[in-house]
Amino acid sequence: MKNIHSIEFYTGSKEELLPGFEKDFPYIASRAELDKYIGCYVPWHWHRTVELFYMESGSIEYDTPGGKILFPAGSGGMINPNVLHMTKAISQREKNIQLNIECRDWKDAIRKSAEPLLFKGYIEERYVDAMIENVLENGSYIVISKGFALPHEGFELGSKKVGMNMIRLKEPVVIEDEDGDREEVRFFCCLSTVDHKKHIKAFFHLVNMLTNQRFKEELWNAESPRETAAIIKTYEQRIKE
Repeated sequence: MKNIHSIEFYTGSKEELLPGFEKDFPYIASRAELDKYIGCYVPWHWHRTVELFYMESGSIEYDTPGGKILFPAGSGGMINPNVLHMTKAISQREKNIQLNIECRDWKDAIRKSAEPLLFKGYIEERYVDAMIENVLENGSYIVISKGFALPHEGFELGSKKVGMNMIRLKEPVVIEDEDGDREEVRFFCCLSTVDHKKHIKAFFHLVNMLTNQRFKEELWNAESPRETAAIIKTYEQRIKE
């Protein structure tokens, strides 16, 4: 099976040129390595054949004029003939960012920020319950910067692997403590860890970045998880320099 690192087109067209495709044997098999494509994506194209695909590793987003869908490792799909589409690789960090999430209140926001970690087995349901209970008891302590909350709990309460997942809410929610102090929050970043050390570096990087008002404004204005991930990566590199 041939490894593919780029796409070829018929001259003056978005129709994909399929090397090795013969009328007498109209089948080809290849292994596309999207991380080696320029920009880690396949531009808009179409072909006259049915495309069947299986995700060996990583995640990709398939875009068509009718919408988009995410395919994680172990999944697969089919593209019909003559359908315009494009694909792009989704980075691990990008998969842990969701934007414009609708939440009823701060409890709902904590649950939705934790959902991807729960789905992947990084945390247990009791960890989510413990995070909510902690806020009920201690108020808005999870708000580490204006508009930004970091819900977390002790690793002994159902955390099995180090991870982070961040959501940006469509509309802010309010966290109110016993003294009546109210905090409007639009970002919730759920943190899971397995000890007292492994998450410290990522935690302090985040805290340092949140002291930069420009960084926060760029997060507010980002239009996609990919753009958000790129912003975070840029500011992390500045901290390390």
